[in-house]
Amino acid sequence: MSESAEIPRIKRLSSTLANQIAAGEVIERPASVIKELLENCLDADAGRIVIEVGKAGSRFIRVTDNGHGIHPEDLQLALERHATAKLSDASDLMAIRSLGFRGEALPSISSVAALTLTSRIMSMEQAVRLTIDPESGRSECRPAAHPVGTTVEVRNLFHNTPARKKFLRSERTEFLHILEMVRRLALSRSDVSMELRHNDRKILTCRAAGDNSGARVAGLLGQAFIRQALALDCEAGDMRLCGWLGVGDLARSTTDKQYFYLNGRMIRDPRLNHAIRLACEGQLAGGRFPSYVLYLELDLQAADVNVHPSKHEVRFRHARDVHDFIYAALSKALADDSDLYSDPGPESDEQGQEMSSVNAGSPYRQRHNIIGEVRTSYGELYARGQSDLSGDVPVLGKVLLQILPNYILTRRGTGILLINIEAAKKHLVLTKLKSLGSGVTIKARPLLVPVSFAVSEEQEKVFSSLCPLLEDYAMHLALAGPGRCMVRAIPGLLAQADLVTLVEDILSLNVSDRPVTEIREALMLTLVRHVNDIPNPLMSMDEMTNLLRQLENSGLDASRASHAPIWISLSEADLAGIMAGND
Repeated sequence: MSESAEIPRIKRLSSTLANQIAAGEVIERPASVIKELLENCLDADAGRIVIEVGKAGSRFIRVTDNGHGIHPEDLQLALERHATAKLSDASDLMAIRSLGFRGEALPSISSVAALTLTSRIMSMEQAVRLTIDPESGRSECRPAAHPVGTTVEVRNLFHNTPARKKFLRSERTEFLHILEMVRRLALSRSDVSMELRHNDRKILTCRAAGDNSGARVAGLLGQAFIRQALALDCEAGDMRLCGWLGVGDLARSTTDKQYFYLNGRMIRDPRLNHAIRLACEGQLAGGRFPSYVLYLELDLQAADVNVHPSKHEVRFRHARDVHDFIYAALSKALADDSDLYSDPGPESDEQGQEMSSVNAGSPYRQRHNIIGEVRTSYGELYARGQSDLSGDVPVLGKVLLQILPNYILTRRGTGILLINIEAAKKHLVLTKLKSLGSGVTIKARPLLVPVSFAVSEEQEKVFSSLCPLLEDYAMHLALAGPGRCMVRAIPGLLAQADLVTLVEDILSLNVSDRPVTEIREALMLTLVRHVNDIPNPLMSMDEMTNLLRQLENSGLDASRASHAPIWISLSEADLAGIMAGND
């Protein structure tokens, strides 16, 4: 170092520059702004939140809630760093109840955008509006008309940090991030209604569902997910894990449908991911990932959420115990699910005290519902005698009746068969798909009005690779311009399937560097999975008989389709046990 060179001197950063550095930790893109504002709304006990966005947030973001509001004397303080109403002293850091608590969100946002804050509390007749001049940083308060609650409006995001603005992606990509962020937060609070509007168009509406988180999950992820996923509710000590887990048909080629919440806070943790993956590995094909919405509850002091400004990461006091609990809870739930078709046997009192699955919609309970219907109806059926069951008995027996929405009861010899309608339909569809080119064709069902979807750049690439194969399966898609995909026709076999989730699953397939045979196999399995989206109404005797004869003629050489058995057989001894009440 030369003698003439000056030694850099330490100096205090200006408050503006300090806030912009903090904004780099908290505000990555418009979706980050919305996350911070929504968390403030939830902490303010809001029951209704409206999110309005222009040009995917680059033009403006407006979030309005009906929470308790901000006291007029605190509006200026709300824009100072490390100013918050959610913490009082150091002891509060050991048991954080609120989603936000650092007091960095609003000052960070106001340092990189023009911000207006309007709020009214119940005891005031008028609201107060605080406007921040984006150039000078000066603020001004004025009376305003506003219902009880708060509105935060953010305009011209990153206007004074052009380098940050260059890192934003296309409008559709940024909006997809916003949509996913709203979806994630909406899944955390089913008791709060949320509405998302983009460029003056209503995009998403989530009505308040009280404690019925299943209704919120079904609304955001689809009825097919909530109907097929494994519901679980397990406890051990002061830990509780509940929610829905999707393997088998609900497994995906990406991790986009994985939602995990700790005490209502959405988090990402590699240990928890490992526990889930370990529990599900025997249920997943290569390259597939489980889908899930899981809620973990534990003592507030058992986890430290004050690890990173984004608050996605947590540190557990007893990380190994949490990992093992999640692994054990999911493993037990998956084992109970397999018992839908076999008697699980008695459980020890010790095991029942350690961990219990009590959700009324669990597959274990469904099995007992099936047995209950067999018990109440079989006596009446047997009383008909042999007159209706004479003659040659087909392989799958003669139809007796349909029980629950998804099962057919047939008589074969001295026993009965329980046919899974969904598994049977899936097998028939897969058989037909695999027979293409051998004199078998699939009829397309044109849509009366073509349906278009927004697609990401990655999905466009998948579309380009799959387009020729989709035509083979009577799925007619076309690009309708940049970022838009149009569906003109779907296979008649899937005429009643959920079109939105069907297209999403197709465009989420991994097609890079895979041979055509593997891609074709993955595509067929994706189409077959959506047979489960089709409801099973009550069938006539002729319809049930026709379904069984198709099964028999399909070259069926096993009693399984995908991961679900097509049928189970109950012998005379089994029936005697059922009638005697021995479950």
